[in-house]
Amino acid sequence: MAATLEVTTKIGCKNACIYCAQDKLALTYSRKSDVVCMSLDTFKRCIDKVPAGVNINFSGMCEPWLNPECTAMLLYAHQKGHRIAVFTTLAGMRLSDIDLFESVPFLDFFVHLPCEEGKENMAIDKDYLNLLTSVVESSIVNLSFRLHGEVLPSKIGSIIASRSKDVIRPPLTNRAGSVKAEGIRGLKPRRKSYGCLRNLRHNVLLPNGDVVLCCMDFGMKHVLGNLLVSDYLSLFSGVEFLKVKGNLKQDYGDILCNRCDGFSYNSILSFRTLFYFLVRLGDVRSLRYLRREAVRYLSFFRK
Repeated sequence: MAATLEVTTKIGCKNACIYCAQDKLALTYSRKSDVVCMSLDTFKRCIDKVPAGVNINFSGMCEPWLNPECTAMLLYAHQKGHRIAVFTTLAGMRLSDIDLFESVPFLDFFVHLPCEEGKENMAIDKDYLNLLTSVVESSIVNLSFRLHGEVLPSKIGSIIASRSKDVIRPPLTNRAGSVKAEGIRGLKPRRKSYGCLRNLRHNVLLPNGDVVLCCMDFGMKHVLGNLLVSDYLSLFSGVEFLKVKGNLKQDYGDILCNRCDGFSYNSILSFRTLFYFLVRLGDVRSLRYLRREAVRYLSFFRK
């Protein structure tokens, strides 16, 4: 899996979805910095240090287009050769933005839809419906929709009727214990050896240049460095990153990974499952595939 840098363009999201720990992030961040909105200059200075092979995701810990410079940032990252993904509720986006980025070959362009159950604080007004219609009718590639509830509001359902097969309903996570709400699984710390499906290389850039471990780190527990004052590769050789990596094999290590219900996995259980199939399957092609998967799991701990 390619390394990814998520961009949090702003601190403080007006959507206030129940599955997002906005209060925790705002409180922790305010103790360290008063830079609430990322400037285009800051973004460029940071991205200029990131290798082109690293994917850039406009998602992070706030709705990206609540920063009016978001489209300019996206186009700059694309110009620098990065592959781009977007996760958005469309809040803050304008119709003119769609015209500007429509031709970008997105890895993914996910639109988070509000559900009838009211888990999101989004106004389903005329402007929003017009914007959603424009996105649906656009030529944006790899466009799909996320719904974190059971029922779509009827007005939205009629707009995306032709794209209903592209609506997915991923399970909600507790953001490594940061979120407690109905329908979200509780905190279950892991024991023994565990690893990260993203290989600890799916990090989040904040408006002041700080980079935290991942999208679970709303409390800024693991700040890997700051791209305004250091280079990208140094993020993975510093004290904080090495602490996280060193604790992956510890029982109840003091890191977010052992409380993550999204991308952490029990490596011992995974190896046992692989071994079970390796010793029982006679098909050579299957054995080769499973051996390759075993090597992939091992690579999480060698890097």
